[in-house]
Amino acid sequence: MAGTHITISAEGGDAIQRALSRLLKRGQSLAPALTDIGAMLELSHRERWGLAPDGTPWQPLSPTTQQLKPRHKENPLRLNDLLRDTLAYQVQSDTLRFGSNLVYAALHQLGGTTSARSMIPGKTIPARPFLGLSPKDRDASTDILAHYLQNALNP
Repeated sequence: MAGTHITISAEGGDAIQRALSRLLKRGQSLAPALTDIGAMLELSHRERWGLAPDGTPWQPLSPTTQQLKPRHKENPLRLNDLLRDTLAYQVQSDTLRFGSNLVYAALHQLGGTTSARSMIPGKTIPARPFLGLSPKDRDASTDILAHYLQNALNP
């Protein structure tokens, strides 16, 4: 052939095929990586308590609520730290669930009106989102998944 050319060969094709097979097999269960992400989210949420995932500070407590609280008067969603301390995760092969099993968790995450049995019945509570991925969480999650999958390529 005149001029210039490149040659493409299938040398090393078996090694590439084995690496891709390992990658596919590893991708069938992301549970180990999701477990690491869940643990990271527990720490991250605890460290940023008082801020929404986007970094926005929560709306301050009303003076009425501050007067009723025996401690942590200036801190929303802190009395006995039950909500913060119930954050947990569950992992299945390809699913990570993260949140709290407390009934009132949704009210604080989304906002709404308190029940008749609450500390302040019939009060409108502003949303104070505590669940979600911050940009730092997204980056860390991506890094964890990439590292997990990369290990399949570098046995």
